[in-house]
Amino acid sequence: MYRIIVLFLVISRLPVFSQDNNLSVNMGVAVPLGDFAQTGSFLEKGYAQTGFNLNIDGVYIPTWYFGIGANVSFSTFVLDDKAVGADLLELIENLPDLPDLPDNIDTRIDVGTWSYANFMLGPVFAYPVSNFQFNVKALVGLSVLMPPGSELNISNNDTGEQIRSYSETQNIRFGYLLGTDVIYKMSGSYSLKLGGEYFHSKTNYDVNFSRINDNTEIELETQTSNINIDALHLTVGIAYLF
Repeated sequence: MYRIIVLFLVISRLPVFSQDNNLSVNMGVAVPLGDFAQTGSFLEKGYAQTGFNLNIDGVYIPTWYFGIGANVSFSTFVLDDKAVGADLLELIENLPDLPDLPDNIDTRIDVGTWSYANFMLGPVFAYPVSNFQFNVKALVGLSVLMPPGSELNISNNDTGEQIRSYSETQNIRFGYLLGTDVIYKMSGSYSLKLGGEYFHSKTNYDVNFSRINDNTEIELETQTSNINIDALHLTVGIAYLF
């Protein structure tokens, strides 16, 4: 407790300047977390690898310390193609009403990328110290989630029969951002900004299967994928102060 009091007194004696409203353009890496980054279950894991984040972030501070923040961002991730193909093939082999796959088959898989766009709004706590401004934010809003379109075709070389799996959809879900950033005030109205954000949302979409024989396509049981989307955004950008 004594150390906390001493730290508070030290901080309180640092030179403090007024906070600045700011608008920034930032880019950096998007690191998938938890189920979103894991493999092993096609319907529950995301297979996402480290991707890219671009965002426009604004903070308006009408009163001392507290303000309103807005964030518009886009993130995209490549996938572990080999793991996707292996787990999707295992899922197909366990489908009901489908005979065991023979050894003499050809497989072809096309996998897209994970992407999402966020539109967030919420409170911001801002604290200026010397040439720095520290912002802590908690934003909520809408996330446009775009799961990777994937298609797997399995051809039986003996009978000519084909098995097809496909999924391509997007949905709008609730999401939130928790983050902090540091603004270093340079000369003039422009500053350097470093930021870190934790993002969470959840998506679900249908994975469709069918059998094709003699140009006749028979729909099989549809499976539903439910995946938690968790990611860490680490960015650097230029902020305009006003």
